Amino acid sequence: RDDVRDKTDPEMFVTRAREGDPSGERGFNARADDDGDGLVDEDRLDGRDNDGDGAIDEDFAAVSHDMSVWDLSLDHRSHHLEAYHWSYPYLSGFLAAVFEASGDPSQESLSLSTAGDPWRQADEFCLLVTDLATGPLFVTSLADPRRSDQTIWLGIAVLDDQLRRNASERVRTAGTSLTVPLLAETQALAIAAGPTRLRVMNDLAAASRLRAGVTDPVSHQRVAWLPAPLPPVTEANLPAATIRPDGTGGFTLLLERSLTATLHFDPDLFYLDGEPLGTATRLT
Repeated sequence: RDDVRDKTDPEMFVTRAREGDPSGERGFNARADDDGDGLVDEDRLDGRDNDGDGAIDEDFAAVSHDMSVWDLSLDHRSHHLEAYHWSYPYLSGFLAAVFEASGDPSQESLSLSTAGDPWRQADEFCLLVTDLATGPLFVTSLADPRRSDQTIWLGIAVLDDQLRRNASERVRTAGTSLTVPLLAETQALAIAAGPTRLRVMNDLAAASRLRAGVTDPVSHQRVAWLPAPLPPVTEANLPAATIRPDGTGGFTLLLERSLTATLHFDPDLFYLDGEPLGTATRLT
């Protein structure tokens, strides 16, 4: 990794890091104050001497197993993007990003347009997962470009607990178009893709909890972007299934899942006599 800004293009800086890198220790690590000046993470990874100590990027927060950084300064405006991805199987289904802009951030926005179904707010059909999230979730589906007979689900989450109460202001949808205005200087988002709607929503909820981080019960210090321990899989938190005949020769499959149930249990992937049951019609 090259910590020095490219002299041939001083406005642009691109690099990668990973949690635990030298100068990027963070969290509850005893070496979190990488340069020993009494401050933590005061020199973000952008190729600049932000704390004025003569060193470049010597004390930043290296987040996730694969952290990508893009920084641009141009015409009295600056943009800084950090993207995070974890290799743990239960956290590998999403990409988290923190975007910062100075100058006139209200002019910036993230826009996504798809060729599939309209974007829908997840609260419309699944309260279980949205209750676990810290911000609004939106999902859509489209045909898999590699296999037209299969569906890909896409989801986006705003990772801020204050934004959930005014989701329509912070995320605007119009059919297959979705826009996230940058109304503050910093915006944190998660984007997920997967084979089922529930899988994507679970991934986005996991991203929301990861953004909240972990709190030390002794010092009460909270560190963001640290995964909490997984709850043990016990008989008490395994889903319970009930089949109810509907009187016409068919049946309704009712699955009851607790808030601590394993996320590896996905009813959208169930098969009956070799045929997929399809997406659940209602998740409560």
